[in-house]
Amino acid sequence: MTISRSSASLVAALVASAALVACSSDSATPASSNRGGAGGTGGADASADSAGGSGGTGGATDAAVDATVCEGVDSTITAIANGTVAPGTAAKLTGVVAMSSKWLVSKSKKGTCIWGVFVSEPGLTETAEYSGTLAIAYGTDAPVTDAGSGTCPTGTDPIPNDVAPGDVLDIIGKADSYVYSGCATIAVDAGTAAPAAGIQFSNVCSVVKKGTATVPAAAVVSSNTLGNAAAAADHAKWGNVLVQVQGVTGVDIPNDGGAPDPVGAYGIIKLEGTDLEIHDKLYYPTKGAPTFGEATTWSSVVGLSYLDFCTWSLQPRDKCTDFTPPSLDCPGADAGATDAGSADAADAATE
Repeated sequence: MTISRSSASLVAALVASAALVACSSDSATPASSNRGGAGGTGGADASADSAGGSGGTGGATDAAVDATVCEGVDSTITAIANGTVAPGTAAKLTGVVAMSSKWLVSKSKKGTCIWGVFVSEPGLTETAEYSGTLAIAYGTDAPVTDAGSGTCPTGTDPIPNDVAPGDVLDIIGKADSYVYSGCATIAVDAGTAAPAAGIQFSNVCSVVKKGTATVPAAAVVSSNTLGNAAAAADHAKWGNVLVQVQGVTGVDIPNDGGAPDPVGAYGIIKLEGTDLEIHDKLYYPTKGAPTFGEATTWSSVVGLSYLDFCTWSLQPRDKCTDFTPPSLDCPGADAGATDAGSADAADAATE
């Protein structure tokens, strides 16, 4: 369901969830002002007519990679996430497991296209602290006209287009940290804490598929731990890791012409009792925004913990399989379900 919001609401939503463009000072202008939009083209343009998505993030250390030199020291995701390997170090990750499909992380107004895939340490049955990262790579720029930048060409970066969860990959890139420089000012204006930086694997120059493996299950983490913007130690541990929160309830908002529901502008779902937000960047381009009824409580929501512009968010990979109960437009969904969950799950979510 797509419903326009007032200008003030749209501006607030975009400031909270637009794409982080730490790699580029020119953010992209999303395309329309539809409710429920989400991600992929990113940008921090807060005009009332903007929308479509909370675009991408994370920046890379350099604007380009020297394609003639693609090598790095043998390393691990854990060593990069816990700071053993310093940002800026060229490294090779061997046998890591894809945790998402490939997705468009960011497209700037100047047409810069950044693609990414979330990956995990190998050999895990369940995700753990420091076990995940986001590998990002530059593709060919999108064409630019007076109307703005066009579509990012696919297949022009090192990440294979058909990468899927469970693929085993060898990746060469660079340890990196990211946070949009404007987040501190936005936080002061909003009276909130500036977000801790995220850790990622940038400037990827080589990705080689080596086989497949079982995707590790998502560790249960408190929504307050994931939603505490300034908690640098927690975000170093859980940033870009597949996790799940339990017993969380959406904050309903007015719905033009209908009952309130928790899905806001740009597909953002705010949760009661925590600053954690649920975003839809990973699945929106292929499946659209989620649909949930009034007073929905999820016994479980699985997703990647991700710094989306200036907001630490949870990014489910699929609105039908990562939410319990699933989006109401999914096959077999119960239109009357709100899934109150259990008292134990609700308590665990806010411990």
